[in-house]
Amino acid sequence: MKNCIIILSLLYIISSCKQTNYIKYHREINEAHYYFYTNDLVLSQKYFEIGFSKVKTAMERDLFLYSICLWNNNERDKAIRILDTNQFTSLAFNQNRIEYFDNITDELISVTKTKNSLFLKHKIDKLNNSKLFKQLDDIAIREREIRKQYLSIVNSSVEFQDSNMLELITDSMSIISHENFIILDSIFNEYGYLGGTIWPTRVPLSTIMMHSSVEWVEKNKAFLKKELKKGHLLPVDYASVIDRKLYREKGMKYSFYNMWGDINIETVTPEVYFKRANAIGLSPYFDYSTDRIPGFGRMPDKAVFYEKYYEKKRSDNRR
Repeated sequence: MKNCIIILSLLYIISSCKQTNYIKYHREINEAHYYFYTNDLVLSQKYFEIGFSKVKTAMERDLFLYSICLWNNNERDKAIRILDTNQFTSLAFNQNRIEYFDNITDELISVTKTKNSLFLKHKIDKLNNSKLFKQLDDIAIREREIRKQYLSIVNSSVEFQDSNMLELITDSMSIISHENFIILDSIFNEYGYLGGTIWPTRVPLSTIMMHSSVEWVEKNKAFLKKELKKGHLLPVDYASVIDRKLYREKGMKYSFYNMWGDINIETVTPEVYFKRANAIGLSPYFDYSTDRIPGFGRMPDKAVFYEKYYEKKRSDNRR
């Protein structure tokens, strides 16, 4: 009896780990994105479904692209059920970018947009009434405003630059950034990183993270990796923070994930880069634009070794 309980407990732990490791999820989704943008929607759907099976909650952008696969693979009812509640539905239909939804009727678009609007309104209202998310927005606004002042001076003609004012604003930026990260540390300690599957906080928070100090990143690398596995932090944001740290320490040529500056292709091989990207679930095929919905009918910007991977996949498929 005791042995049975131990076995069941181990199975539960294994199952729980499977449900929370988003790095494994992103690896499959990267393959889905590759086939999606090379117009093989059958294989794309297959890899989306493999990725979704590894976690409890899929990313909104991936569900949206998956719905396009379903629509084009004659599973249109299932596609519409996703579009009824997806964050990106309104964006696609309001801009009349419906090329991916061949033969969809105006009536179905109208009905879907109405359902989607009602669903998202409830979600947005809930966020707007949250003190926590309001606090994050306030931090983002403070950060943005002081940097706007800084850039207005730096970008002005030399004869109009006020060195005293520039020094004052630079000092203010350091103080505000330090205060912001004290607040963020307290939030992270209680709630974890607020992004990824916790819709839709990614943009303001990821922008703030770009201004984290070298010391803060070094101190919190383990925390960031843990949140990446939980799905609270996207691979592109993790990679950007790490590369930003290296950029500040050593300069552009030390980019590890090709987020800031360029990878040194004379010393880094495609195999090495793929291994680095795969270790955190970062797409080795496309650059950071993949985490957004690119223009319809337009492939995201290709990653540094895309052509090498493309040739390898073509070779593998010919066998």
